[in-house]
This record gives sequence, structure tokens and C-alpha cells, in this order.
Amino acid sequence: MKLPYIGLEEIKDDKVLVLKQLLAEFIGTLLLVLVACGSCIGGEDEGDHQAKFVRIALCFGITVATLAQTFGHVSGCHVNPAVTVGLVTGAKVGVAKGVLYIVAQSLGGVAGAGLLTGLVDNNLRGAVGLGNTGLNDRITPVQGVGIELLITMVLVLTVYAAAADENNAGSVKGSAPLAIGLSITACHLFAIPLTGSSMNPARSLGPAVITGVFANHWVYWVGPILGGVAAGLIYQLVLKAPPTPSTTQCPPSRGRPRVLQLAMFMYYVREHTQFFFNGTTTKAWTLSPQSTEANGPHLPCLLVQDFYTSYFLEVVSLKKILYCFCIFPNVYM
Repeated sequence: MKLPYIGLEEIKDDKVLVLKQLLAEFIGTLLLVLVACGSCIGGEDEGDHQAKFVRIALCFGITVATLAQTFGHVSGCHVNPAVTVGLVTGAKVGVAKGVLYIVAQSLGGVAGAGLLTGLVDNNLRGAVGLGNTGLNDRITPVQGVGIELLITMVLVLTVYAAAADENNAGSVKGSAPLAIGLSITACHLFAIPLTGSSMNPARSLGPAVITGVFANHWVYWVGPILGGVAAGLIYQLVLKAPPTPSTTQCPPSRGRPRVLQLAMFMYYVREHTQFFFNGTTTKAWTLSPQSTEANGPHLPCLLVQDFYTSYFLEVVSLKKILYCFCIFPNVYM
């Protein structure tokens, strides 16, 4: 398991990209609070509250799925400090960038709640509370922390399996954003009557700041953050997909010119792996980028020809060709 890292170079190397990522996290969290917390407003006071729970759960899940599809290519669309902490725990994001993400998410949550209160009439049901999370009268703060921990752990585990584990990318079925969104919907259906189902400190912070109601607010930071950390540790230690040949990378070339890399590789393969070749006679040097094996599309097939004899490198085994690339660490094609 990789340990968390500071990651200052992530910020220094491309400051413009970092600013775009922070803006994406700010806008994403703003829209999450505006739309999803907005689903807590309106409707009738009388009647069965179960229908309201379903409406809220679906809105939160579908909103997150939509935002993930929209902002995922920019910042990863965490829009949740607990998700960010979980990814920092698994060394997917540096600590420095993670802190900046959490600040942007928190500001976005407050801005979203402020925008929501300006758009809705206070006479609507639930408009005064803005979807602020609170504990059921029969749930203690410790129980609330446990519930928030577990449901957030489910979310972050889903994020890892569906989007953050590069070794598992090939086995992901369907839409990763939708899978993440449905995990939120499922957990909301369970936890809305108990804790309000925050799963997201920024989502609880926004309405709390605008309404000035901070009763048991610490629960919605401690529980989700611990859940994110637990998910990061569990996934990386127990559930992480094993590396596959297609995701294995060879060492860098240490700055050698590409032509020299190619020549050195040709010489090495010719001297040490003669069993790969079939010989013909020509008088030229050529390179064919095509692969002869469908499951090795990133591995070039070399047509090596000198003034006397040419040899066609057949990719008869993915393991063998990986062996040729990786056993000679100074060559990186």
C-alpha cells in the first residue's frame, strides 16, 4: 500500500490546472447543495414521509452521478471532503491538494446553500431548514457517528472500485458515475430517517452556516471523515485489484534519444531472444507499429531488417514480450 504524500509538486507543476480543479470542486459542491438540498424543500406537511425520503434519496444520487460525469475529467469530482480524505489516505491525491479541495468544497457548500435560500420562498415546507441534517431524537451522537461512518465508507469504497483503482478499470461494468450515485441513493434510503444521511461534511456545512443551526454538527464531520479513511485503508489493503500486464509500465529511458533506444532494443532482442524470430532476406530497416496480438495493443511489433537478414518479431506471448521490454530497463518504447 502506498502511503499518503504531501504532493506540493502537484500544485507547483501546473498551477493553472490546479485552479481549474478547485473551481470545478467549488461549482460542483455548490450545485450539489443547491439541487440536492433543494429536494428537501416543498411538498405537503401531511401524509407519509416515506415518499419524501425516496424523492430526496433519488435526487442526491442522480445529482452526484450527473456532476461526476460533468466534472470528473477536470478534478475527479470529489465534491465531498470525506471522498477527498479517503483518496488522500490511499495516496491517490496529495495532502496539499486534498486540503485545497476541502476548502473549495466547503466554500461551494456555503455558496450553494446561500443561493438556495435566495431562490425559494420561506413559506415553503422545509425552506427555513434548507435541508440541514439533524439526528433523530432516538439516535445518540455516538450512534450518529457510527451511521455516518458506515454509509460514507460504502460511498468511498464504491468510488475506489468504480473510478480510482486503475487496475480495476477493465472490469468495471456500466457507468462509474451512476454506480457512485446509486450507492448514495441506497445509503440515503437507509439513513435519512436516522441522521439525515449527510455522507458529506460540505453538504451539511452549507445549510448549517446559512441557517445558523449547528446542533451536533461535529457528527457530520467526524463520521464521514472516519468513514473515508476506513474505506481508503480497507480497499488498499484488502480489496485492491492486482496489477495486470496491460497496466504494468517499464522504467523510463533516462533521457536517451528515441532512435538510440530503438537501436539498443533491437540489438538486445536479437542477441538474447532469437527464439522469437523468423528470418528472411532484405536490405532495409523499418518499424511497424501494429501488434499481432489483440490483448497487447500497446506493444509494438518490430520488423527488424539489416543489410543481410531481417527478422519479424512475433508477439506470441504477452508475458514474453513484456519480458523483453522490462528486463532491459534502460529502454522504454
